[in-house]
Amino acid sequence: MKKFIIGPDVLKPALKKLGMVVNEKTILPITKNMLCKVGSNEIEFITTDTEMTIAYKCVCETGPSEPFELLIPYKFFHDIVSLNSQEPVSVELVNDKKAKITCAEDLYELKSLEPVDKFPKVDAVPRKASLTLDDSFVNLLQLAMLTTATNDTHPAFTRACLDLGNEKSRLVSTDGNMMFTHYLNVKAAAEEQIHFSKRMAKAVEGMEQLELSWNSKTVCMQNAVLTVWCRRYEDRYPNYKGVIPDYTPTLEINKVNIENALNKALIVGNIAQQTTIHLQKEKGYIHFESIDDDKVRKINSRVEASNTGAVEKIALNAKKLLTILNQVECQTIRLHIHDASKAVLISSTENEDYLGLIMPLV
Repeated sequence: MKKFIIGPDVLKPALKKLGMVVNEKTILPITKNMLCKVGSNEIEFITTDTEMTIAYKCVCETGPSEPFELLIPYKFFHDIVSLNSQEPVSVELVNDKKAKITCAEDLYELKSLEPVDKFPKVDAVPRKASLTLDDSFVNLLQLAMLTTATNDTHPAFTRACLDLGNEKSRLVSTDGNMMFTHYLNVKAAAEEQIHFSKRMAKAVEGMEQLELSWNSKTVCMQNAVLTVWCRRYEDRYPNYKGVIPDYTPTLEINKVNIENALNKALIVGNIAQQTTIHLQKEKGYIHFESIDDDKVRKINSRVEASNTGAVEKIALNAKKLLTILNQVECQTIRLHIHDASKAVLISSTENEDYLGLIMPLV
């Protein structure tokens, strides 16, 4: 008997990941299905939209039959599990066209299964180039997505880039106005750039150690349970190194204090989300000034800080600066301000691998 039984605690996280690439409005109807590859007390579910493929391995109970495969409509199966979230699900392949799904006292029948050989072929995992990365990389990748662009005017800006080197590597993201960079203690045999979309970052969210492998067409991320294949982006990432100035720090400030000041600045609601930071107004302090577009509301806040620079004031987007500050955990932030019209660097006294950048409003 070709059958497997699987519990809800195993199914829920699997279906959540697998659903990321299932599109009910696809022009390729076969991809509405989930490929089930059943072995001995193990099953591998696979979904794809042809741009990204996700495979998820689960422990299950199987009978004495040989390994078998079948296609199940993803949404149909997902809805069954959602409505019976506390019960194990039993799936029996009756013949090539028919399957029975049993959950609690309910029986669901599929009488016209799609043939397995119609499902898009899954690429082999690249083997020639690979790296082992731990959960710190996955966490940094989630942070990098905060400073990617939200529109595709410049497609590369919507992605993060792992810039691999043979001594040290760097993860970077930018939307053209703000930037996140973080060095990684990772060495590659040759210089490479691997791009990560928001969907790729979401797909690996929560993974611990993973193996990253690639070839000229495919990027693959996998661990013992989850495998994600993605089309490799061919365009070059913008020359981010060319816009990072070699500035020394000029301002040290408590991170919580600057975050509080920026949140206050956003209360006035000006369209540009602008706050002007007065750096020379009072020794030992800096002042944040925000004015609404009708010049009716004005907010001033005063924060203790140590400033050694010559710039008198600088205008920044308060929300973007808050976004950058959310990408690093530390107590003290350093701002590198050398010109009111040029890039401001953001660094941390506790994390020398991190560097942020924001362009001023001029």
